[in-house]
Amino acid sequence: MTTKLRIEKILSIAGQGQYVLVRPTVSGQELTLTEKTYLDNVELDQYLDIPRKLKENGDLDLELYSVKLKNDHDFFRLKENTIVELIPGKQPCLTPWHFADNGLNNQLEKEISRGHILYGKDVKTIARR
Repeated sequence: MTTKLRIEKILSIAGQGQYVLVRPTVSGQELTLTEKTYLDNVELDQYLDIPRKLKENGDLDLELYSVKLKNDHDFFRLKENTIVELIPGKQPCLTPWHFADNGLNNQLEKEISRGHILYGKDVKTIARR
């Protein structure tokens, strides 16, 4: 399962690496990092923190998270003020593809001819655009 996040800021901390401040697009959604977790196609270290940012009313902002890039040189793949997916545990699809678990057999039956190599066969859907 993926979680959609908005990138608020990309930071470079001298001697420590590249960090990204993210916020879930759905309020109240919690983040979990596994051994291999990706922001779109950028691998993250297993580091998750809540920075001490205050809201306008003075309360601590508990929906802003800080994550660390595993490879500092990957920061150029991310852009501030964009929506990305947090993908746990597997290599992500590259844009514009995304993983899909719903079958496309019915759609294939409508779109391909009898001479097509996949006609009449059950196929497993892995990803779609």
